[in-house]
Amino acid sequence: MDGVPLEGYRVYAYTATGTYAGQSQLTDRFGDAAFTLAAGSYKFRVFYDGTTWWSPVVTAPATTTIRIDQDPLADTEVKVTLDGAPLEGYRVYAYDNAGTYTGQSEVTDAQGRALFSLPTGTYKFKSYYSGSWHWSPLVTTPATTSIDIVSDTVSDTVVKVTVDGSPLRSYRVYAYNPQGAYVGKSEVTNTSGEAVFALSGGQYKFKAYYGGSWYWSPLVTCPARTAITIVTQTIPDSVSDTVVTVTAGGYALQGYRVYGYNPEGTYTGRSELTDASGRAVFSLVEGSYKFKVYYGGAWHWSSVVSAPASVYIRIY
Repeated sequence: MDGVPLEGYRVYAYTATGTYAGQSQLTDRFGDAAFTLAAGSYKFRVFYDGTTWWSPVVTAPATTTIRIDQDPLADTEVKVTLDGAPLEGYRVYAYDNAGTYTGQSEVTDAQGRALFSLPTGTYKFKSYYSGSWHWSPLVTTPATTSIDIVSDTVSDTVVKVTVDGSPLRSYRVYAYNPQGAYVGKSEVTNTSGEAVFALSGGQYKFKAYYGGSWYWSPLVTCPARTAITIVTQTIPDSVSDTVVTVTAGGYALQGYRVYGYNPEGTYTGRSELTDASGRAVFSLVEGSYKFKVYYGGAWHWSSVVSAPASVYIRIY
């Protein structure tokens, strides 16, 4: 490069028409790569600093040179920030102005800086954060530039689920966008009947399954407090326990998750773990239910029972 031999670089041999000849060699300390080739016309290439460099076409046997003439390298600093704060340990990639990767990448330091030594030219840089690529503007080196990432603001949204005015605990609530598409987030209500969601700003609605039906909240703009209010025709006196005991070969199974379904096979949104006695305890309103558990590569079902009840899932 610029008259200085390059050691340890791989050189590839091609025919004069550009077909790879199947041979490559590493340069020695003198920058030489020696090939044993049949008589014919060849050219050679090497990859250096993001660019492929070629020799002229020669007729073997011959001596030829790949001459790399580059501008002096200059430092370019790329700073990566998230909401103004530096991001450490993120890899930044350098591209030319046509969008071709230069083969150079650096990792940000504690100040969020990645330092590149690049020949004079126009470049842009990218880094990957939270599922997306983020780019710098185009700059002419040497330069200082930045990749400024602005995150969505994530705030708590509270959904309270009640039935006839009483909070429902341990019920799963699901979040949807305004068009009714599930956003992939669900939470379980606490003892106050509240499910707390960490959601980015936007509009959402929520649903929960109770007593054989789905119930929705109104559409709200997050962060917000909203409610799923369930009113039944007959107010139940209480919610009673239904006990599902799971055994395999006559022995109690501990730590297995049991799921509650209505008789038609619709998931109620309720699941519980078995205790040391193999029992999963469900607090359910009166109605008909069946339960399933996964064991030994298969699902196993209980019979349909009317809550409150005790039922077994016996696996043989």
